[in-house]
Amino acid sequence: MIVVDASVWISALVKEDVNNAQSLDWLTTRTLDGRLMYLPGIILPEVSGAVNRRTGLRHDGTLALRSLTSNPYVQIVDTDEELAVTSAEMAIQCEL
Repeated sequence: MIVVDASVWISALVKEDVNNAQSLDWLTTRTLDGRLMYLPGIILPEVSGAVNRRTGLRHDGTLALRSLTSNPYVQIVDTDEELAVTSAEMAIQCEL
């Protein structure tokens, strides 16, 4: 299972980001591999809002949202309290 953080998507979608090439390459490789990526629902406003802020263009935020919701290799997962706590515990354990 692949869970992708919002920062990877933001870097891939903002051409001026210092990690743009690496993030875009990584996401492209995952897509070409045909591997499903799981994203928590909160990622939608996180990514679209951040892209909008970084570029100053609402259109870019809208395109970011569409890129996530139309990607056939992306599965948006609702996050309830149990999943949020499990995720937090994993982040602590993995020092993320």
